[in-house]
Amino acid sequence: MNIIIDSKERRSFAVNLVANLTADPVMQVTIEPYIEKHSKEQRALFHVLCREWGNQVGYTEGQVKEAIKQHVYGTDSVEIGGRQVTVTGSTERTADGKIRDKTDYSELIEHTYRLAAEDGVVLE
Repeated sequence: MNIIIDSKERRSFAVNLVANLTADPVMQVTIEPYIEKHSKEQRALFHVLCREWGNQVGYTEGQVKEAIKQHVYGTDSVEIGGRQVTVTGSTERTADGKIRDKTDYSELIEHTYRLAAEDGVVLE
């Protein structure tokens, strides 16, 4: 169970929940800073920009998205099924598994505008 402690009420709820745990089964409680993932609006804007760019240059939204992700996040070579394949960095997590936050997504969107401009495409 994940609880985001953003008020006194939620903190009290979490404390009460932990206080009432039993030792069987053995439980693990982890408290860590909350990282707000990108917003639905950011994700939607990124996809709209990719679609608009693709429409202007004759590529699909998916092709443009993949090209941007490769440019911004890079690629890795991994072995899957006995074959070396190239995979693109994720918009959700870094290579070491950390969640990308709103700032990361804002940077992705800024890169999208810049790369489109370098390609001669003006995005609204």
